[in-house]
Amino acid sequence: MAVLVAGLAAWGWRFLVQPTVLRVAVGPEGGADAALMTDLARELARDRGRGVRLKLVTTANARASAAELDAGHADLAVVRSDVAMSATGLTIAILHRNAVAFIAPRSSSVRKVTDFAKKRVGILPSTPENVGLLRQVLREYGIDPQSVTEVSLERDSVSEAVRDKRVDVVMVVAPASGHLMNSAVAQVVAASKGEPVLVELKEADAIAQRKPVYESQEIVSGLFGGNPPRPKENFDTLAITYRLVASRDLEDYIVSDFTRRLLTLRMALSQDIALADHIEKPDTDNDSALPIHPGAEAYFDGNAQSFLDRYDDWFYLGAMGLSGIVSGIAALIASARGWMRRSNLSAIDQLIHLQLAARAGRA
Repeated sequence: MAVLVAGLAAWGWRFLVQPTVLRVAVGPEGGADAALMTDLARELARDRGRGVRLKLVTTANARASAAELDAGHADLAVVRSDVAMSATGLTIAILHRNAVAFIAPRSSSVRKVTDFAKKRVGILPSTPENVGLLRQVLREYGIDPQSVTEVSLERDSVSEAVRDKRVDVVMVVAPASGHLMNSAVAQVVAASKGEPVLVELKEADAIAQRKPVYESQEIVSGLFGGNPPRPKENFDTLAITYRLVASRDLEDYIVSDFTRRLLTLRMALSQDIALADHIEKPDTDNDSALPIHPGAEAYFDGNAQSFLDRYDDWFYLGAMGLSGIVSGIAALIASARGWMRRSNLSAIDQLIHLQLAARAGRA
């Protein structure tokens, strides 16, 4: 019995102190999101308690990450809202919201989206996802994507492309307050020697309502700095989100604990990865097209349960059952001892009778 109790205690202790390892699909390798997850894994590994550990599953892009989650090869994935969202993933957090900004030099004839026909649009970053996003925006405004020339741009090539008139407008997909967006605006200003034209998507809210994978985002006056401030007035544009999603099969208490650790470590992560500044709480509306995981929702609502909270009734019932088993075994042992005692006494009585009979026979 002592061995059984000791074994159960050892198993319980090992379970309570053993870290939970979660596989996170993210890509591409060397990208900003992969760097963020790598840094998060490093910070989580510093926790010597039970905690959570991350194991990276590197993929080619956000679409492949969603596929890895759906195939059961990962527990978490970094996905993009407008690119093949996971069929089985539920949102834990928004890692960053990328605004779609169209920046034209003052010398360009571009003033609105409908002016893009037969123009050259520089794309930054130049990824297949962003090319698809540009084509979707053009279709929303009735423009044939084939009528627009797509020009790939690198982070530091915007100024040169504008100066050499290789582009009429630059499309940037990045956090509105991030370094890439501000750098692109500054490069357009420097190359054109004048204040840029920031093309507003006035129908952004309507587009987002029709296609919930997009969001409407307001760019506030002065967000890009400058004197006079850029932009001079608030304007609306579209945005897409990069989300950390978890399998719907992952236990709620695990997701709650991971969400808490992610938000707690946000400041530590931002010291090395600027992208971590943009991590935010997702929409908890049950009608959202990109629903939140119940475990993350419980954390944000202050209703998160620990493992012991979730299974305390089972522990209680288990303890009661174990107590009953122990009592039953003790009763069996007591009964066996009584039976053995009675058997021994019966044997002694028989010996006494035999001894008396033997004496009577000799007499």
